[in-house]
Amino acid sequence: MALFYGYVPAHVRVHNRQTPLKQYLGDMMLLLRLVLSLRRVGTSLPVHLYLSGDRHAKYERLFEEQGVQLSDAPYVNPAHWANPWHAGTFAKLHALSLAAFDTVLVLDLDCVVLRNIDHVVAWPTPSFRYQVARGGAGCDWELQSGVMLLRPNAHAHGRALRMIARTSDKLPGDRGDQSVWRALYTNTTLHELPAAFNAFKYELNDADEWASVSVLHDGWMQRWEQGHWPVAYPDVGNVLYALTTNASRLMIRAANLSSDVPRSAHTCYYQRRGATRSGILYICDHVNLSATTKLHGQ
Repeated sequence: MALFYGYVPAHVRVHNRQTPLKQYLGDMMLLLRLVLSLRRVGTSLPVHLYLSGDRHAKYERLFEEQGVQLSDAPYVNPAHWANPWHAGTFAKLHALSLAAFDTVLVLDLDCVVLRNIDHVVAWPTPSFRYQVARGGAGCDWELQSGVMLLRPNAHAHGRALRMIARTSDKLPGDRGDQSVWRALYTNTTLHELPAAFNAFKYELNDADEWASVSVLHDGWMQRWEQGHWPVAYPDVGNVLYALTTNASRLMIRAANLSSDVPRSAHTCYYQRRGATRSGILYICDHVNLSATTKLHGQ
């Protein structure tokens, strides 16, 4: 299993431009939640996290404690035509360069694994879930890259990098990594992952559908909205909340801060359960974590 994360303050999402470390802390918490979910379902596959850009060792040690293998990866600058919201997604293209592996199962940082998925690596490659693209009057299908089963290929990796280096016409699609996968595999036989292996909350309507989910893609726009939280299915809701809480507490421990630290406007990540402030956890590390702290720093 391969996870990818690249952090460069200049490329964070617009709402975090003034405090880019807020995005870093939130993203690392979500990555840690994903790893905790893999441990919870007893995965036997090796888990590798490939990191690029600015690095902060005290948070990376949390992943080593969970048995994750950390590796350097070259930072992939977003394409000239990229949607700024998806600037960080191009890090996943590095999966094609991992020649040491026959097959790589790639998971987005905001995924949560609810049931063991080790058997997926025996499925054919490349495998993606298909999803209807939002927007526009027609029905347009796109590859959803939140979960991908890939076979590394140096030639394909080179083609992908050339696609994002081009400065002329943009690629069709979401103007993130999904645009690249779509163009890269235009003339390739693709295999479809079942929706249950890359499911979104807004698609799930009843207890049977929730019970069938193996990987929940807990997207930003649906993460804490009351209407999409599975309050009617407390077993799933409690698992999600416990994983998020545990990941947040580990991040707070690494920051050497207590959970009752007052919220700061500088670099805090917080989450709430439902419409109340009960259960809020803060990670405020503007004092102990500076933008110049690298891999071998504090």
